[in-house]
Amino acid sequence: MHLKPLCASLILAVPALASADPQTWNFTYAGFHRVETDSFIPEFELLGNFTGEDLNGNQVIELPELSSFVLVGWDHLACPPASGPDHTRCSLSAFSYSEAGGLDFSSQLEFEHEASANYVYYKASTGQSYTYIDAFPRGGYVYTDEYRWTPQTSFRIQSAVPEPGQAALMAAGLLGLAGAARKRALSPRASWR
Repeated sequence: MHLKPLCASLILAVPALASADPQTWNFTYAGFHRVETDSFIPEFELLGNFTGEDLNGNQVIELPELSSFVLVGWDHLACPPASGPDHTRCSLSAFSYSEAGGLDFSSQLEFEHEASANYVYYKASTGQSYTYIDAFPRGGYVYTDEYRWTPQTSFRIQSAVPEPGQAALMAAGLLGLAGAARKRALSPRASWR
């Protein structure tokens, strides 16, 4: 086996692998001020994920570079078309993510069921508020929850899988260690007897 050509090929392939595929990130915001009770709720979380690729190389994932954005269980970029008595509308009007600038988005999701006159609405804008409304106007029922970002609101984000470049570098490192171990095993050793 020719170890040097294999290592050289792997090292040359690392830059190509570093931007090979779109990447998925999972995010969590935790701790919001609930408007209805005028209290801080540390355990309230807003969870989501997005998939994108920095196509223009500016170190920022922007709205046109996204292939998926999921919040409250719905992909806001792949909203189902309205059909029959049920209507679903969703939108993502703003989005950007970078390690330096963090995550910024503005999204909206609406469900409407004509037969029961039920209407459900979600709206989220980072740094501002997350609003949920569930209404049955015919029965006079409206439930509203509004949560606002505060200085205590925490943010966590992580890549769902290692970046391809990281995996390639790890493979190159392991290959180098294996080569060093093999070379050491084949070299003559001094005897202490």
